[in-house]
Amino acid sequence: MVNGVEYHVDLRCRHQFAPEYEGGAPRFLCKRIMPGAVVYNVGANVGVLAVQLARWSGPRGRVLAFEPNPYAAGLLTRNLRLNRLDSQVEIVSVAIGDTVGDVTLHVSGDSGMARVMRPLAEYGQVYLESRAGAR
Repeated sequence: MVNGVEYHVDLRCRHQFAPEYEGGAPRFLCKRIMPGAVVYNVGANVGVLAVQLARWSGPRGRVLAFEPNPYAAGLLTRNLRLNRLDSQVEIVSVAIGDTVGDVTLHVSGDSGMARVMRPLAEYGQVYLESRAGAR
């Protein structure tokens, strides 16, 4: 259970689903996301927040989960299926930023973490091509 929401998760990312995850944001959002809402989850990672957003927006709602890291997106897909939310959440495998163009995404092994800024020593690289106007 995370922030009062019950989950089924892939064991490879269980450590990321703490009982209290970014407590302030979910407390704020759960009071404002109405059934049927369309919600954008930028940097969805393995789905800690995406599952909550999907539950709060209900079966008529829709979540667009943006996650460029292929490893994290794979675990996100699995976690959505385990929670029977894969038809309600669309995974968009792009990075979101303030400019359009190609970027190198620095990924940290199987942790699901990634960044486009200068990498930490343990990060590898994934090259992302621009998908301007893509959806």
